Formats: sequence, structure tokens, C-alpha cells
Amino acid sequence: MRAWAMVGVGAVLLGLGLGLWLWLARSKVEISPEEAREQIRQGKYDVIVDVRTPEEWARGHRSDAISIPIGEFVTEFPKRVSGKDSRILFVCKRGIRAPAAALMAQKKGYHRVQAVVGEHDGLL
Repeated sequence: MRAWAMVGVGAVLLGLGLGLWLWLARSKVEISPEEAREQIRQGKYDVIVDVRTPEEWARGHRSDAISIPIGEFVTEFPKRVSGKDSRILFVCKRGIRAPAAALMAQKKGYHRVQAVVGEHDGLL
């Protein structure tokens, strides 16, 4: 691949990442691990969705979470979480996949979603 094409691809990816970050920041989807812990304690979520891989899930997970790996999210999420008014919290290991899942859920009509950002093994 030519150098100019690689620069173009990099710019597009950077733009998409920045656009996703700005959109999530505006929509208040992202929350800190501390906020998530408090809201879980208060029972504010109907569903906690862990989007880590099956291998990560097998190493340990919340007993009250369901596993929908990010690679299967598009097909499995609507089957497993039918209520579009459900209050949903997405978690992963470092807070990268969870916001992506929240964005995909919003695009499917789920609007009461939040995603934990940052390292938060204690939530898993």
C-alpha cells in the first residue's frame, strides 16, 4: 500500500474515533467505574451486559451480568435484550468495547444505555 493511502486510512480511522468520542461525550453514555458501582448498588439497571470475549468471561464475571461478546453483538443483543426501554449498562475490561456496544445499541433503538469507561476489573 502506498504511503499516501496509509496516511488517508489513518486519518479516516482517527476521524471516526474522534467522532465516536465526541458523540458519546455529548450523549452522557460514558460513566466512570465509581458512578457505575453506585448506580449498580442502587439497582438502577435492568441489565448488565458484559461484551468481553468468552475466554475473558470464563476467567470471571459478575453473577448478575449476561455475556454478549462484541463480535456477536449485532445479532445476539436484540435476541437477548428485547425491551428497548431497559436500563442497560455495558462493561468490558478497559472501557473500549463497552462504549462501542452502547453506540450500536442506540442505533438499534435502545436509548437508556450507559457504558463504563476506564479500567474497572472490580466491576466484572
